[in-house]
Amino acid sequence: MPQAHSPSIVHVEPTTRCNMRCRMCVKAVTDSPTPDGDMPLEDFQRLLPDLASCDRLVFAGVGEPLLHRDLPAMIASARQVMSPDAQIAMQTNGLLLTKDLALELATAGLDTVCISLDSLSDADGETLHGAVRLQALADAYEALRLASERTGRPIRAGAQIVLMRENAPHLPAMVRWAGEHGARFVIVSHLFPYTREAEEHSLFNPNPEEAARYFSKWKAIAAGEGLDFDDYYKILWRVDKSEGDKRLVHLVKLMQRDANAHGVWMNVRSLFDWDSTDRGDLERAFEGASAVAREMGMEISLPPLSARQERRCGFMEEGATFISRSGQVAPCHFLWRNYRCVMGGETKHVRAAFFGSIRQARLEDIWNEAGYKDFRSQALAYEYPHCASCNGGPCSDVTSASSPFEEDCIGSRVPCCHCPWPVGQLACLS
Repeated sequence: MPQAHSPSIVHVEPTTRCNMRCRMCVKAVTDSPTPDGDMPLEDFQRLLPDLASCDRLVFAGVGEPLLHRDLPAMIASARQVMSPDAQIAMQTNGLLLTKDLALELATAGLDTVCISLDSLSDADGETLHGAVRLQALADAYEALRLASERTGRPIRAGAQIVLMRENAPHLPAMVRWAGEHGARFVIVSHLFPYTREAEEHSLFNPNPEEAARYFSKWKAIAAGEGLDFDDYYKILWRVDKSEGDKRLVHLVKLMQRDANAHGVWMNVRSLFDWDSTDRGDLERAFEGASAVAREMGMEISLPPLSARQERRCGFMEEGATFISRSGQVAPCHFLWRNYRCVMGGETKHVRAAFFGSIRQARLEDIWNEAGYKDFRSQALAYEYPHCASCNGGPCSDVTSASSPFEEDCIGSRVPCCHCPWPVGQLACLS
């Protein structure tokens, strides 16, 4: 895939300060320090020559953009140099969006605002997110409507919903609430757990559907021979196996060989665990949310229930880049900072991948630096393992507990093998 000479989408983190303390956020993880601070206006202005050829500018990050006092000035200066068709967007919790500020942002040239909505109930909202402030969110949507009306500038309002066990049954109601208050699009994402506590609230099945199909195929073969697949781990380590037990163990081996021969990665333990999970309620919630969106003329982006076998990285394919509040340039959300997360019950240490700083060089020059171009080429090749669906993992390359990532088990030097975006676990405003 040919690479563009400059990024098409620029994500900017104006601040790491936030007015909320959500337990599901990386800022709440004590050993994933994120120092509070703002991007100086002069640093943002260094980007203006590069924004002239950019299709989309997105203000987002681990902080709340509305806390930055120069945000309207950033938007106004970007709008002056960007194409009239280019978009300027922002992800926000919406709690600080007053009528006056919304008018100022609209006048400056803001096009799209995505507001976080994770619950309609205090009982759900207190679990991992901050307290539910529905009236404040309703006021934010109304402020955007009035600002658009007064300026004559269309502002596309939307909602971002992080799916958890507590709020999943209420997804259709949440989509309806957002639509009734002015949202024209909804982005639904699975939870990205930074702690083991948070992982327990995740509904994402890390096993690709193709792996599940092979599992179902061989489970049916076993049943046809009068064997119960679910007995596998009950008899696997038994010394005095019966002939039926031995046959069941052999069938599981044949299943793995069958899948591997067709390029399908398989985590047997995880497949057995997820096979006993009833997904019917979640499927009905997705169907209900889609029906509400169609009824209200809204766009909705729903994540897959299980990991995608064929991975796609929107960041790489759409030519995105990420600027931290300190001016460092990273390739994607996953590698935007140093932090700890949890994958498959194991702690993983993610190390940031920075390719330069806008304080020392033009963004276009950093984008075209050999190391950054090579990173994008390798990422776009999609030649890396399915770590979450690996029977031998998690290995040290995944956890990175002892040393930074160097290469995965098949030789790729980009840490995309354990990224939750290409498999469909995470989605965000882009």
